[in-house]
Amino acid sequence: MKCVIFNQFSFNLKNINISILPIFFLPISFILGNAAVNFNLIFIVLIFFCRLVLEKNIKILFDKKNFFILSFFILIIIKDNIFFDEINWKSIFLLKYYLFYLSIIYFILNNPNLIINFSKFSLIILILFCLDVGIQYNFGENILGISSGSDYRFSGFMGDEWVAGSYISKFALLTILIFFNSKNNNFSILFLLIFYFLIILFTGERMALLNYIFIIILFILFFYKKFFNLKKIIFLLTIIPIVFILFFSTLSENRQKLYTVDLLLKLKLAEKVKNFVNFSERDKLIIEEETIKKNTHLDLFISSIEIFKYNYLFGTGTNRFIDVCNQYNKNQIKIHCENHSHNTYLTILSEQGIFIFIIFLIIIFKDIFLNLKINASRDMHLIPFLILLTLINPISVSGDFFSTWTGTFFWFIFAIYSGLIQLTKKIK
Repeated sequence: MKCVIFNQFSFNLKNINISILPIFFLPISFILGNAAVNFNLIFIVLIFFCRLVLEKNIKILFDKKNFFILSFFILIIIKDNIFFDEINWKSIFLLKYYLFYLSIIYFILNNPNLIINFSKFSLIILILFCLDVGIQYNFGENILGISSGSDYRFSGFMGDEWVAGSYISKFALLTILIFFNSKNNNFSILFLLIFYFLIILFTGERMALLNYIFIIILFILFFYKKFFNLKKIIFLLTIIPIVFILFFSTLSENRQKLYTVDLLLKLKLAEKVKNFVNFSERDKLIIEEETIKKNTHLDLFISSIEIFKYNYLFGTGTNRFIDVCNQYNKNQIKIHCENHSHNTYLTILSEQGIFIFIIFLIIIFKDIFLNLKINASRDMHLIPFLILLTLINPISVSGDFFSTWTGTFFWFIFAIYSGLIQLTKKIK
């Protein structure tokens, strides 16, 4: 196994264009935070612009096949600065996602090995990140002496930002692209997928775990449908509970209690949580908060729909959801309020209105589903397609679609998917 995995790490530095190196640092920038992500994104876009100027190819910015994507952002900017009392100049910066999307496609088309090399680099970063979470899980602190601040949630390099599980679940499938053209790679892929699963368990992030399970099921259905028979399915259904039991048995008594509490919370049985003995003050607070707001997301979804009813044409405006929501509460319309809807579709619907929402649906249907062609079980573009399916899952709880973290990752995966499809057509 070691040989199979590590034999994949062969970077041909002579064939790597220095202009694409910032793309390789995207996984690191997500660890460092929003400022690093924005800096990296803008740097990539600037390099892209320089290349277009040198090649005298500015018209690519207005390619008709990207009409709806460009329209999506332009209409948001126009709407936010014309149809509301307060001008929102910040919405102009949303164009960075469109330019970033074009940049990634451009670099993929001009560097056919880009995604494979990116996958190699991402695998190194993700394994190191997972090992660091494992160290924090076992010793309370990671290699930098950073504590997560909780006894049952672990975040590695991300400190008290409990998004390590989300980070792993997002990049996991991208790291296995390097095994696609290798023989006898099934064990390596299986090893990595189980390894990521266990680390996400360590993080204690329920939504990340659910998203990861969802994407792995899709992965198996797409890539291993011929591989599986009844005996192998029964074997997997047997081995997975055994792995979980072995994992649980290694925990200390206190951690077993903590994971049991977390499970009760996940099952909406918070009222069954009575014993707070040996819990840290922060964990007690977490449990109390979860007990109080066990239906928060459902309440928030209902709030989003209510807000949309009163703002169905133009929405609340970008990032104004919380302000409008609080104003409704002042006017005796009692609804649950947070910074955003925690759902991609409801965020766009409530903040942007029905017309821009329809354009977004057209983008999903036209640029994602209509472009999908399955010629072989190992078509590389299927991986970003599966990741996109988890990101656009209508019932999923998600981050703010227009935020740095969520927005950058969505348009990055979308660009990889579109770029690989265009590259395939170009080669043919």
